[in-house]
Amino acid sequence: MSLVPQVPKVRMVEGFPHKLRTWWENFTPTEKLAITRRLGCLPLLFKITPDKHVIRALIQFWDPDHVVLVFKDFELTPTLEEILYFTSLKYQRMGQIIPHSQSGKKFFRYLGLKNEKKLRCFENNWVCLDYLYERYGRSDSYKLFRKEFSCTQVHWQVRRPIAFVVALLGTLGVDDEELTVVPMILVEIFQALGKYKKGESNFFDGCNLLLQIWAMEHFHQRKNMDDICFSNINHINSFYDRMKEFVYSIGIDDWYEFLAHRTSLQPYAPVRVLQQFGQA
Repeated sequence: MSLVPQVPKVRMVEGFPHKLRTWWENFTPTEKLAITRRLGCLPLLFKITPDKHVIRALIQFWDPDHVVLVFKDFELTPTLEEILYFTSLKYQRMGQIIPHSQSGKKFFRYLGLKNEKKLRCFENNWVCLDYLYERYGRSDSYKLFRKEFSCTQVHWQVRRPIAFVVALLGTLGVDDEELTVVPMILVEIFQALGKYKKGESNFFDGCNLLLQIWAMEHFHQRKNMDDICFSNINHINSFYDRMKEFVYSIGIDDWYEFLAHRTSLQPYAPVRVLQQFGQA
């Protein structure tokens, strides 16, 4: 008999499309550097194996009214600072990217494409990954689709990393280095948890991989009391090395039982708590 409350199963991203991975691998080191200036370590999420069971179990403990996970004798919630350090993105003194619908005309101009009226998908504000990959994912894409571009090959080369960012995040404006996606990532995680908990959606459209990493970091207690968010390591790239002593739960029932009886976690360092209140 299942220990998990009877709720609909949640759907979520369970891996990155092969073309998106190939696109990343096709970039030169210089192009990858341009992308990491905008996305931090997010492309390295390719290395993380999704575990839908931990996300589904976490949702059962989510309190949408207070925006926290409520366990047996403690509460926990992701913070801006944690997203900041997990992704190695900038946040302080930067504007926020606010996702909103874009016109097809602006989208084409943004990427240096001619306005193709035949692409009716833009009427619903979406574009197929295959469309972007074929035109920006390969080194010879410009030559193959020359007639569709309104820009020079030099300009196209500059926009290749931006097209990848759009494909990965699904939003425009990430080429502006004065803007940050950190609040957007956190808000989308909160919204996804809340919508599913309230029965408004059966698809987790937040960054489930970051939520998964965040949760395991806290549930894996280490011998030392160092706060992971004050280290300079690449948290995504080194995730499995840090978790090698953590005994993973397997399956939804095991994860739910693990969380339901959890009475302790990897705590925040005292200086971090003080910093949250502006005292450090």
